[in-house]
Amino acid sequence: MHHLLKAWRTRRPDRSELTIVASRMDPGIAPLLEQPNVNYFSWVSDDTLKKLFEESDVFVMPSLVEGFGLVFGEALSAGLFCIGTTNTGLADFELNEDEAKILEVCELTKYTLDLSDALNEVADMFPRSKIKKTSLARFREKFTWASHRKGIREFIANND
Repeated sequence: MHHLLKAWRTRRPDRSELTIVASRMDPGIAPLLEQPNVNYFSWVSDDTLKKLFEESDVFVMPSLVEGFGLVFGEALSAGLFCIGTTNTGLADFELNEDEAKILEVCELTKYTLDLSDALNEVADMFPRSKIKKTSLARFREKFTWASHRKGIREFIANND
């Protein structure tokens, strides 16, 4: 979280707003929330979370270590362009450059700058209509519970 907030402070995209929903905030990071265009929620209802997804254009989870965060699937299903790292499940989705920006985890000062650059690069994609929320939302059709169950059945059948 602190990398995202430092990247935002370094060079936030014009006409952008950062909304953070996190159940816990490290007290050492909390002061970084006090900057322009940052909104923080420690808890929201399911309906509010759905509304936040609908109103947003980009989902960012710059985790240095994250298994397979289901939230990336939720964000993609809502039609959001995603920014994450090679250390997250986002890389497993095999998305193209119009759907996601995947950063390498590197020396932390450089990583913060890379994240800041990525936020601005993605913000610049919207005015050129390079990102289309409707085509991103196709993700929800690709990863349904029915296809998940089918994949499990096929895996079991092929690995007896």
